[in-house]
Amino acid sequence: MIRKIFRSIKRHFSESEKLLRKAHKFPRYTPVYITSMGLKLHVADLLSVAYQLKEYFFDEEFLLPFPKDSKLKIYDLGANMGIASLYFKKKFPNSEIVAYEADPAICKYLHENIRQNLNEQQAKDITINCQAVWIEDGQVEFEEEGADAGSVVSGLATGKKIPAVNFRRVIEQESIIDFIKMDIEGAEHEVIKAMGASLKKIKYLFIEFHFKEEGNQELDVLLKTLVDYNFHYYLKTGYPVERPFVKVLEKSKPYQISIYAHNQDFFHNKAVQNK
Repeated sequence: MIRKIFRSIKRHFSESEKLLRKAHKFPRYTPVYITSMGLKLHVADLLSVAYQLKEYFFDEEFLLPFPKDSKLKIYDLGANMGIASLYFKKKFPNSEIVAYEADPAICKYLHENIRQNLNEQQAKDITINCQAVWIEDGQVEFEEEGADAGSVVSGLATGKKIPAVNFRRVIEQESIIDFIKMDIEGAEHEVIKAMGASLKKIKYLFIEFHFKEEGNQELDVLLKTLVDYNFHYYLKTGYPVERPFVKVLEKSKPYQISIYAHNQDFFHNKAVQNK
């Protein structure tokens, strides 16, 4: 039995590393079809998707403590090519997922991958919005990157204009949201601040927080907002930097922090009150 488990773990890691090695050798921003973890995917950039597959399917970095048959309401903000949405739908088949992807070109891959990997009924449980998550309805300037780092830009922007949605208005229409994954490339601090008391509706929240070269860091404001609404959080960096005084702070280099948070209002004796 132990040998069988060891072989399974070894195979798991070897598949992940094999995919990453292939991705590092493959030209960036080149569309390609791949098969991994039982998924048939059309992707615009193999390297970024390889890391997403590692995070979600291989490492299960976003494993949530709910029973498999739970009827969850999940928001995937910055859905990219669909890896997170597919993971949560496979993990919790009864879940309802609302996905937002700002990049019009990447959103086409999102639609295709959802249709390709889910049956008709499962696909109906995922609502795809090709819009930027923002603090007001209308349009925003958007700078395309070609993979998973396209972002809303401000100031003297030269990006294309895309539709945007006031996310606070969206979640005000919800009763309870089980999980929100927020990876919106620098817009997160504005969106979180604007959500206000609507944050009380969220059980679990993930935020990929981006430090920019310009402007204030804003992390303290975001974390205080979470604490004000009774969230406990854990911070993690996916890309540790050696000698950060020299390599990051001295040069004002951009970097990111992952924030994993849960709302204590939904907890009793550290157990989630499931629906």
